[in-house]
Amino acid sequence: MKPLLACLTLLCAQPAAAFVDHSSTSLGGYARLLARPDLAGGQGQLGFWNLYGRLLNEGPWISLDPRLAVLRKSSGAWSDLHLKFEGPGPLGADGSRGSLSAMRLTQAYLRAGTSQGSKHTVRVGSLSTWYGDLGLYDMRPARLFDGALGVAVEGRRANWSYLLGLGDAGYGLKGDAYNAVLNAGASLHYRNRHVVAGVGGEVRFEPSVAGKSTAPHATPGVAIEDLLRGEVVERFLEGRPGQEDFFPKPETRDARSYAIVAELGFKAGRVIKWWQNFARFERLHPQSPVQETHNGREFTIYLHDLSDERYQATLGSEIQLQLIPKRLDLWIGAIGLWSSDEDNTVAPSDQSMQMLSGVARAQWYLDSQWHLLVEGSIASEHSVHGNRWRATPRSIESNSGGQSDLRGLEYGDLDTRKTRQFKGGLLFSPRGRGLFARPVIRLLYGVQHSNQNNAFGNQFEQRESNENTFAPVERRLHHLVALEAETWF
Repeated sequence: MKPLLACLTLLCAQPAAAFVDHSSTSLGGYARLLARPDLAGGQGQLGFWNLYGRLLNEGPWISLDPRLAVLRKSSGAWSDLHLKFEGPGPLGADGSRGSLSAMRLTQAYLRAGTSQGSKHTVRVGSLSTWYGDLGLYDMRPARLFDGALGVAVEGRRANWSYLLGLGDAGYGLKGDAYNAVLNAGASLHYRNRHVVAGVGGEVRFEPSVAGKSTAPHATPGVAIEDLLRGEVVERFLEGRPGQEDFFPKPETRDARSYAIVAELGFKAGRVIKWWQNFARFERLHPQSPVQETHNGREFTIYLHDLSDERYQATLGSEIQLQLIPKRLDLWIGAIGLWSSDEDNTVAPSDQSMQMLSGVARAQWYLDSQWHLLVEGSIASEHSVHGNRWRATPRSIESNSGGQSDLRGLEYGDLDTRKTRQFKGGLLFSPRGRGLFARPVIRLLYGVQHSNQNNAFGNQFEQRESNENTFAPVERRLHHLVALEAETWF
């Protein structure tokens, strides 16, 4: 206990004009720069998102990670300031036109200990943390404390490490509609040269606050169908003309959510360089209220009771194989995502999906610096509660019975989107061989086929109308050529 109290004293007792040892300041980071002229009318990405593999599905990105040594004492006491700035990149990279307003300070925390290499440290500020990632997808299922600020105690002993955290995730979850969301969690990890294993979890509790509009509330008597169609107020006034002032008042609630994560990674022989596996199960936090306008008057509908039973599960696996030493590596990944919404069983949504994906990337080393890359992926996204996507421009609002759905609970004629991608190209890697070797310059070609019409970011006309200036078009294939540079520093 004494080392922890000493760490907190160091964090709290810094003089207002403390001297910073700039000789101990460092700057790390990451950059992904690219040029992708999309001659098919898209927005520079092969598909919609990373479920099909990160290559050609991610945009440009820059991350800066400065670290400053705030305190170094002869007794061994120390503290460091860690910051992280990130955003989409320079002028010409995307629609933000290089605006620095698109950059965000995503992490800021102070870490302190009583001696260099101490077994226990204290971290104050941003608590967001994760344990490994799926490199082919650029996803981090084993993450905790997203958007939370608070204090964490981190420690290690031999091959074991732990983290205990307590904070407030109110701003991270709710933005300007802030209400305190208490966030507590812990993780335990074991690591040696051949095995990594860990488990962790967090709970979130948002207490009710009478009289505060941004605290969790529920509007009684709301049917999910009426909410989805924007007809809650209209249904209330049926048989009650002129009684707008008697629209139901919200009832206070407590809101709860949680997440559980696990990971297992190991090395097995000369062929399996590394095999990592991740799992995550989460109960999502209830949604913020929405507004409806009726006869020029705005009504607020509070959604706690219509969004407090939403769950997500993720399983991810990735294996790195050395098939021919110094000549051929193979990287295989798979991910499954399942989401359910027990409050909405009548309409398609992001919260009622079953998604499976597989990606395989082979890298052939022509020599130590020039490599050939080939990657293929296949993915299936299934909407549990009806049709969500359009197969053709003329399948607008066609439901599973083949009839026009004028009430708006289905959006097309497909309940499953199937996507296939192929990518290939030439790589220049100054640091040599390896799937993670950076910096790297890539010249890539990619092609995607989907059963959904125009299954990539675009600005094509979607409506079927005689008033359209541009008629809807139909495309199953999307092609893309890209010149990319990626580096860590």
